[in-house]
Amino acid sequence: MMKAESGKRGAFMESGKLEELRHIARGIAAQFGPNCEVVVHDLSQHPDHTIVAIENGHVSGRKVGDGASNVVLERMEHQDQEAQDHLSYLTRTPDGKVLKSSTIYIQNSRGKVTAILAINFDISALMMAAGAVRLTTSIGETPAMPESRIRPPASGEDMRPRPAAIMAR
Repeated sequence: MMKAESGKRGAFMESGKLEELRHIARGIAAQFGPNCEVVVHDLSQHPDHTIVAIENGHVSGRKVGDGASNVVLERMEHQDQEAQDHLSYLTRTPDGKVLKSSTIYIQNSRGKVTAILAINFDISALMMAAGAVRLTTSIGETPAMPESRIRPPASGEDMRPRPAAIMAR
């Protein structure tokens, strides 16, 4: 958990930590590319307008000035409880994208959560690719190449490709 400097309403932005979080958000988004959305929420703002910085907002369709997600709203409801970062969990966007997400709570010097850094990585294409690899490499489950047609090489058999002239004999 990161600590911000002030506890009074709106002072989070004045402390310079907002610029620091924006800088971190840009770095994370640059490292992981266009499928990685990074959001900075300022919890001193109205719940309908907590997003003060966002990189790759196309992932979720959100923008600066938009409201909090359910995760952020839940955090705001439980301000008195100890903030626990929520790391590496799956969420789904309204349009069906699967996101691997992490939510990091930023506290002021008195321990009050004043901001949230959220990372949402769209893993939809990776999940489709993993499924295609599983289907392509599965044995005995696909009718394209029955296992009975695949035989291990005989002892000493040369498995290198053969020129067409030799194969035609």
